[in-house]
Amino acid sequence: MAGPGTELKRIMPSLAKAYAWLQGGKSCGCEDYADLMDQWGVGGCERRRGQIVERLVGKAPSVLQELPTVQDCAASLVGRAIEAAKQSDPTRCQCGRKLKESDDGKCYWCRNKERLDAAREKPLR
Repeated sequence: MAGPGTELKRIMPSLAKAYAWLQGGKSCGCEDYADLMDQWGVGGCERRRGQIVERLVGKAPSVLQELPTVQDCAASLVGRAIEAAKQSDPTRCQCGRKLKESDDGKCYWCRNKERLDAAREKPLR
């Protein structure tokens, strides 16, 4: 199972290399932060999404930090990493809820939502 930090590293390896080059080879601490994100898990990262985005933006060169596109890009990357981690965790539903062994890939709430949606599509007799 890959956590959100691992997924974020997969999404942006070239950005980390560019950062190291711009900083003269100094480490950005990204490996440690990715491990911390993995420890937080999907739910913890969703609750700390703003904090994670701020950290990514803070690692950008100071000239770029105030640009809305950099902030939007960081938010998008964090969102993609969290979604990818949700999909890679077999113990969680796609909505993020914990699955029981008998759930067969979808939690109680998602199965019921699908049933409701299907019932709404059927015409009344």
